[in-house]
Amino acid sequence: MRRRTLLLALCAVVGSLTFAQTAAQDKLPAAMSGRWIGMGGEGAKQGGRIPIDFAWSIKIARQNPNGTIEGTLSYGGPQCSAKDAPMTGTFDGTELKLTAQLEPKVQCGVQTFRMRKAGGKHLFEVKGQNREGYLDPN
Repeated sequence: MRRRTLLLALCAVVGSLTFAQTAAQDKLPAAMSGRWIGMGGEGAKQGGRIPIDFAWSIKIARQNPNGTIEGTLSYGGPQCSAKDAPMTGTFDGTELKLTAQLEPKVQCGVQTFRMRKAGGKHLFEVKGQNREGYLDPN
């Protein structure tokens, strides 16, 4: 029983170190920008969904060895926006997860964006049912 516990503890430590090394090896660009394209939320003026096509950007001030990041996010959406809003997130070598407060707070609140490393036309991409977004190094 004691050997099994020791083995599990050793596996956990090795796994944690591997994650930290992977995250640390994949250094993110200090600044990235991109676009969101598709159909947005309910548009009161048009009686339904509205087309969207707007810019957004992030600046990474700190990327920690454990995969966490800190910086700012700017988002020029038709209903929600942010200008250099404080941002936190994580990057595990594949998925980039960003969280920031968008305005107006009552309508938009804290939003989380999840993107995957694309390996194609863009560095990071997300494709949803009604919209897609991407980020590329500046």
